[in-house]
Amino acid sequence: MHIETLIKASEKDLREITEVVAQLSNNAQQLTLSHLREILSRAESRIFVARDSSGSIVGTLFVAWYCGLTSNKMWIEDVVVDKGSRGQGIGRSLVTAALDAAKEAGFKGKIMLTSRPTRVEAHALYKSLGFEEYDTGVFVIRIQ
Repeated sequence: MHIETLIKASEKDLREITEVVAQLSNNAQQLTLSHLREILSRAESRIFVARDSSGSIVGTLFVAWYCGLTSNKMWIEDVVVDKGSRGQGIGRSLVTAALDAAKEAGFKGKIMLTSRPTRVEAHALYKSLGFEEYDTGVFVIRIQ
């Protein structure tokens, strides 16, 4: 298994990412190849993937950053490992790769993520990496 920053996306990558991300959310937006390529073209975001020995994508992590009025912020989202590959440290490797990339880029500020309360293992992982629960509410509105 190895972690890489996705630079270009193929139809195969799209299929594999879609299959993995579907294990995180049943109501995820339908990802298209053009949308995936648009994400990859943006300087303020990255997609990290974990590939198994055959080159198939078995884990994903998306990260985006911006300069806010009160601080620089980075959000980690869509951290998911294929259920057949869990328990091998892939999630830890994905998050560590994102943190290392932030440090290498000279990022200074808050790195945040959210995780459903039912994802007990993910919470333990994040805490073991130094993340602390932040006392805030998350509010959502969807614009179609």
